[in-house]
Amino acid sequence: MHHRRHYWLVTGTVICMFVLTGRMFYLSIVNTEFLTSRGNDIAVREKPLDALRGNIYDRRGEPLAVSTVVASVGINPAFDKLNDPDIQRISEILDLDVAYLSKKMNGSSTFVHLARGIPPRQADELNALALEGLVIDKDFRRFYPMGPMTAHVIGFTDVDEEGREGIEYVGNQHLSGVKGSRLVVLDEQRRVVRDLGIKSSPDFASDLYLTLDSRLQFQVFRLLEESIEQWSAQAASAIVCDVRSGEILALVSSPSFNPNDTDNLLESYTRNRVVSDLIEPGSTIKPFVALAALESGRYTEDSQFDTSPGYFTVGRKLIEDPNDYGVLSLRGVLTKSSQVGITQLILDLDIQRVVDVVQRAGFVRATNLPLTGESIGQWPTASWDADLTRATFGYGYGISVTQAQLAQAYLTLATDGIRRSFSLIKGQVVSPDIRVINERDAIQIRDMLTSVTGIDGTAHAAAIDGFNVAGKTGTVRKVGATGYEDSRHDTFFVGMVPAEEPKFVVAVVVNEPQGYKVSGGKVAAPLFAAIAGRAIQLIGADNPIERPTLALANDAS
Repeated sequence: MHHRRHYWLVTGTVICMFVLTGRMFYLSIVNTEFLTSRGNDIAVREKPLDALRGNIYDRRGEPLAVSTVVASVGINPAFDKLNDPDIQRISEILDLDVAYLSKKMNGSSTFVHLARGIPPRQADELNALALEGLVIDKDFRRFYPMGPMTAHVIGFTDVDEEGREGIEYVGNQHLSGVKGSRLVVLDEQRRVVRDLGIKSSPDFASDLYLTLDSRLQFQVFRLLEESIEQWSAQAASAIVCDVRSGEILALVSSPSFNPNDTDNLLESYTRNRVVSDLIEPGSTIKPFVALAALESGRYTEDSQFDTSPGYFTVGRKLIEDPNDYGVLSLRGVLTKSSQVGITQLILDLDIQRVVDVVQRAGFVRATNLPLTGESIGQWPTASWDADLTRATFGYGYGISVTQAQLAQAYLTLATDGIRRSFSLIKGQVVSPDIRVINERDAIQIRDMLTSVTGIDGTAHAAAIDGFNVAGKTGTVRKVGATGYEDSRHDTFFVGMVPAEEPKFVVAVVVNEPQGYKVSGGKVAAPLFAAIAGRAIQLIGADNPIERPTLALANDAS
């Protein structure tokens, strides 16, 4: 009996050894391709090779957007769930709610990110915990050195560094490049234990250089905030361009937002008012009505308008001046910004001639700035035959434009009648210059506008020591639930300096300033002077720049 048991035990052992040996031979020799494939499926992973996002610089090479090395942290659920003290320590380092973190970590059967874009210091603290299943990888985060000061131009990216607003969005393809990848072997904690080599090389991104001057951008931002505080205004915005190149030197909206922290953004703060907000231009439209008068050949700057007794009736509408200015020349109408005088003029003109002028100047076309959310404007051309519509058009009501369009139109006056494209990105192909206004007429209008900033004008606060300034004020009542409101206004000033050969065009808007008899001359004109003065100090007023070949427009006068 004992020998029989021994026999079967030996026999069984030998059989098992043969079976195991056969199985090992089959797996290692016959079916080795399958095993290798399964092993690779489990352990070999494709890891991305980041194509570091391109930086954005100003015209002087100062960084406006850069990518910095950060880290991302996640949890691998293949390991035992972390205990409460571990979760508590992680929550303290990441500054996350314990209950939220616990639910996220223990409620998933797949790898889950706990946080992205954390600074290296936090990553080091997490690494020091040496917790199994806690995975920390290198990541990149966008950083904006000037923060709110350039936010409306530069925009921002999402957590994956994809552009979402501004230049970041418009130039996303140029800035992104193409990611590559490498094959690695991971251990059970998702740590790299072997590098198998590059699968595809990254196509690195390119940098962008803007026309902005960060020094001027900073000064404009600070001046806008001071103006908002001084007048308890709702908002303010400004655009500064170089006349001889069309380059945008500063473009600011305030209030702004911090693009380095985009978790709780308010739409009213992220909106780029310069290109997206539609505004009635008010009296800033008057120089173009005067230009149409000069082009008609029936008027000169000395043509007379009797504005007494200081008001004028069109239908049931009473159009008033703040004072009885008596007899004014065309220059005087602009100097005093007379509603009565400009109404008399536009009712005597062929309205299509006026519309043609504003179209040629650029009011009704997009500026094509590489920014998100640009509006075009609204022009009620179907009702030009009505006297009241024509009259209100003469002083900038019943139509709407953007601040950028307003600056574009005044740029046409500053260039002696040449329509010149704005540019914001260095090296960007812009449209050729086109003559759209007779040079003599443009220079004459600009000369007439120097009287606006003189002692008798509505904007003597826009004057700059040592320079002649040509420009125009604007003040419009805002529309409320029951129509135009006497207590809510937008105030404007658009000007050119030096007036004889302009170097800068500056357009400023202050929304809803508070105070007694607020106006463009009282609120916006001194803001213009401060901004234009900074531009002269920082950049200078005698720096000629070559322009593309001049083309002639069919609709030029």
